[in-house]
Amino acid sequence: MHTVFVRPNLNYITIEDDGSRRKTDNEVLQYKDLVYKENKLNKRVIIQGEPGMGKTTLLSKFVLDWCEAASSESQEYSANFSDLETLKGFKFLFHLSLRDSPETSEVVKMIKTQLIDKMYADEDERKQVYTLLQHILKTENVSSV
Repeated sequence: MHTVFVRPNLNYITIEDDGSRRKTDNEVLQYKDLVYKENKLNKRVIIQGEPGMGKTTLLSKFVLDWCEAASSESQEYSANFSDLETLKGFKFLFHLSLRDSPETSEVVKMIKTQLIDKMYADEDERKQVYTLLQHILKTENVSSV
């Protein structure tokens, strides 16, 4: 059973030469629009908006759709973003919250504190998983969302 999800209105924001930001009329309608620009993987994607506009819900839906795309060969599942095939290209997906890591901007540290440290109680296991994470980040295509 799948719950109802309404895709929020997402538009690209361009950063001008002077550092100012300008909202464009270009809408984000598919996952490909989020993670690629001109067929090149974005190394960093920032979802920005007012509180309560659906940023966390959107990213939670992204994770659910990624799980569905990875586990299903059929296209029976209906997603708001119609390109689940895009998500099949990713072996790993880390859902991180900037709100939960205000003291750092390093993705590796966020994964360690938000995921690894909460999932593994044993310090030796944490060290092993952290080492594995570093290997994954060096050898796989990685995009931070």
